[in-house]
Amino acid sequence: MFMLRRILLPVGAVFALFFSALWLLSWMNPLWVTKSAVTFVRAQVETEVRERAAAYDDAFLAGKAQRLLEAYGGEIAAAKRYLSDNLSAQIDTVVAQVQSGTMPAAEPEAADGHFSVLTRMTNKLRALVYEKYVSVTGKLLREFRIFTGMNAAIFIVFSVMMGVRRDKVKALLVPAFLMLPTVALTGYFYLFGQNWLHTLLYNHYVGYACLAWNGVIFLFLVDIFINKARVTECIVGMLKECVSGLLPG
Repeated sequence: MFMLRRILLPVGAVFALFFSALWLLSWMNPLWVTKSAVTFVRAQVETEVRERAAAYDDAFLAGKAQRLLEAYGGEIAAAKRYLSDNLSAQIDTVVAQVQSGTMPAAEPEAADGHFSVLTRMTNKLRALVYEKYVSVTGKLLREFRIFTGMNAAIFIVFSVMMGVRRDKVKALLVPAFLMLPTVALTGYFYLFGQNWLHTLLYNHYVGYACLAWNGVIFLFLVDIFINKARVTECIVGMLKECVSGLLPG
């Protein structure tokens, strides 16, 4: 048990520091999180902008120009086609400006005050892209902080328990085993597919599943600390009996 404790204690401490550092970094430098997920953010923004645009009529982009449809109908149609075909470029422009620390620049009207449908539609579209960018990154940061914060707390408690409850190392193997999927999943996605990790975090059902999973781990830790692992050892004993009953002879 001594060797097992010497292995689990530093491992728990390392992951506690890892998730704590990510959680703190998301508050100290939130732009780092959004930049690391720029591909996902851009794709999500484009999806939501297209859905929003499809839900509105011509007044969505045209605004006041809609009232002059008879005079500017051809210009409006041409401008809408242009913006639809160049939506990706407009999104790239806005995302690049925001991530560089500047607000999206509006296209100026003509010096003579000439009514420009394309200019007004471009500015409305950029405003919508910015609105969706703020919404997407806000949700992403929230889910990222919940995910890293929960895991930091779990690993901190586990490490403290490993130091305090030296007589319950065997029981602590249960929460340690339950923590393995989180470690494996996080490690894989951070090394090989960051955007997949952010996609998972952005879906609420995954966040709820992580919360429930960590809740189970926390209950085991509470039992080990307060109840001297009575429930944990009982569950382990029942599992052993079930396994023994399934094995031949």
